[in-house]
Amino acid sequence: MTDMTVYADMAVELGEVFGFQLDYSRESVFELEKLAGIIYEGNQKRPMSEETLNMSMAMIGAYLGEMLLRSGLKDLGFAWAECAEGEIALNRDEDWFYPITKAHKRITAGPGDDLMMFYMVSLALAGGETVLQDPS
Repeated sequence: MTDMTVYADMAVELGEVFGFQLDYSRESVFELEKLAGIIYEGNQKRPMSEETLNMSMAMIGAYLGEMLLRSGLKDLGFAWAECAEGEIALNRDEDWFYPITKAHKRITAGPGDDLMMFYMVSLALAGGETVLQDPS
């Protein structure tokens, strides 16, 4: 299975290009949402190739997943795993969260597929702490 931290670190680097600080803190989900918004807007103006779209969704989704793991999901027993369909997701027993799929929806469908809500709902469903405050 692919090491998702590689893609997550690529998202950190991409964020820096646009002036966003992606540091894996809970609050960085706000910065991640802004970065996904820029990618979405760019894709609307000039549709990305399938390769670029896949790379974008892998980076944003991996960062979102890594942030969830570091925000408590790892302590609750979650880890990256490949599901039966071949998709890479966060898993604990019968529980599955799909941050890469969510990233794809956010990049292609727009702000209605908010990453912050996915983050908070995932933490709540897993039994983790959901306190999150917008730093702005």
